[in-house]
Amino acid sequence: MNEPIPPPPVDRAPECPALRTKGPHPWRLVDEGEARTDLSFERALWDFSGRPLGPSREIVRLEGAGLGPWPRLALAGYVLLEKLSPADVGALADELRAAGGEPVGSLPELLFALGPDARRALDDPMDGVLTGPLQGALAGPGASLLDALSHLEGRPDPRDVLVYVEVFVRFRRALLALALRLATELLPFSPDLLDGRVELFGWWRERAVPGPVPTGDGGEVVVPLPAGLEESARGAAAAALGSLFASLCRDAERIGHPRRSFDGVPEAVAAELLDGLAGLLLNGLCLERTPRPDDVESRVGPADRLPTRARHVRTVRIGGAPFHDALGRFFAVPSCPLALRRTGRILEVRRTGRCPFPMVGWSEAEAAASG
Repeated sequence: MNEPIPPPPVDRAPECPALRTKGPHPWRLVDEGEARTDLSFERALWDFSGRPLGPSREIVRLEGAGLGPWPRLALAGYVLLEKLSPADVGALADELRAAGGEPVGSLPELLFALGPDARRALDDPMDGVLTGPLQGALAGPGASLLDALSHLEGRPDPRDVLVYVEVFVRFRRALLALALRLATELLPFSPDLLDGRVELFGWWRERAVPGPVPTGDGGEVVVPLPAGLEESARGAAAAALGSLFASLCRDAERIGHPRRSFDGVPEAVAAELLDGLAGLLLNGLCLERTPRPDDVESRVGPADRLPTRARHVRTVRIGGAPFHDALGRFFAVPSCPLALRRTGRILEVRRTGRCPFPMVGWSEAEAAASG
């Protein structure tokens, strides 16, 4: 019989109940320079004013779970994609140990060991507004998460699963950084756009300026770029997008899925940036998910410290938990339960493939450090 595994140690930044931190708090994988059994994750926390508090680290003990190199890194990918927390992966390891710790070296073996609900819970259509085009570039149009992972399982290097995951992490972070940067360059919206008589997203798209962007494969594609940018800012945006596309081409070639397709990806990424910027300028960073239409309260007020040259922004407050993307639009993040028969745990696997951006906003430091 396996000895019980103690809870993983967590190194946390200093905190107090009244302290608030800014989000999101994405995990990154650390200490992967050599062959290891455990998984070590780290994320950064800040105080309310934006001052860094230091890293929060969590180690997931995998000894005795029987996980081979590929499924071990695949489960790490679920944390980096924000589908599972490190504690959730620890619960999966407990389930595998309870099953006897038999060797688990492949995706079919992992799904079988976790029970009949595992395939449905751990799959994801990966068909979000940005996720879908990226998934098509890496694994072919219409591919689900498990479709992509099945191909990656056969790659010579198990770390290719992290290359796949990094595409989504890199694109969402880069688009957020680019949007925040461009927002500081844009002129204010005129007052007649803030009274509800104009459908702003359509107006914004119509004013977009076509711009040539390198695709990374030696070619060039014309995509919509925000109107109102100085030439230098527009050039910098095109260069940033081109760098992203070049990295996507390299990663798609390394992963080598036979159905991979770059068609339409630059246009989809640029359109998401364009729409996200409109949402950012309109709503700041205050949107929250709405469970009912009558929960919505909206007002136009000073921009204050938001990263925009606009004098006013539309603030939207909605009853319920904050589930929205980093560029300021509504996106509910659904989940699927995974019941673990041997340990009795029930995990909620988030379907972040429908929304590639993590939650943003403000949260209590204690919850941020332990969630």
